[in-house]
Amino acid sequence: MAMRAGITTQRKLAERLRALECDIEAYANALEANDAAEAAQMPSSIDCKDIRDLPTPEKLAALMERRTRTKADLDRLEGNGELQLSRTDADARLLTKGGHTVAGYNVQLAVDEKHKLIVASEVVNDGNDSGQLYAMAAAAKAALGVTTLTAMADAGYYNGETLRACEADAVTAYVPPAERNQRLAAQGRFGRGDFHYDADTDVYH
Repeated sequence: MAMRAGITTQRKLAERLRALECDIEAYANALEANDAAEAAQMPSSIDCKDIRDLPTPEKLAALMERRTRTKADLDRLEGNGELQLSRTDADARLLTKGGHTVAGYNVQLAVDEKHKLIVASEVVNDGNDSGQLYAMAAAAKAALGVTTLTAMADAGYYNGETLRACEADAVTAYVPPAERNQRLAAQGRFGRGDFHYDADTDVYH
């Protein structure tokens, strides 16, 4: 079973890397300041919380190790041209379903309308269906051994680039245009309807 907590994105990894680098710089500066202080200037007694908050070489080393792992994950995604990374299941992705983000598997199927049989299938690494239409239509054409094809899909597959690819490859595609909010959600973005306007502060939340 795919777990949402085990999946991260390229954007989150980049943000985490920047935060770790800031923490490392702050810790290194604090350690340097502590080393420069004379023992007589240190407090004679400190409570447990103070002890936990004091910078130590071990804490700095742990931060640097986390930075190394985070950078390796980010480099892996950028190198593979992927946007998401699942540490528990390589095929699992964060998917947008009904306006909610869930962890799952993006399984693409092409079904022959006449015989109701699956003619092509694929597990893809994308978090939505936008951009999948042509690949599945081409796979269906190859499986059926035909030169032309009529493909029908829901609005989640609406994508100008893939529709043009279908047209160029003799695939007649019937896909209803996606609403603007659906297109934004498919791209991992938010529409105006996702926010609430606070008139008192003149701010959207």
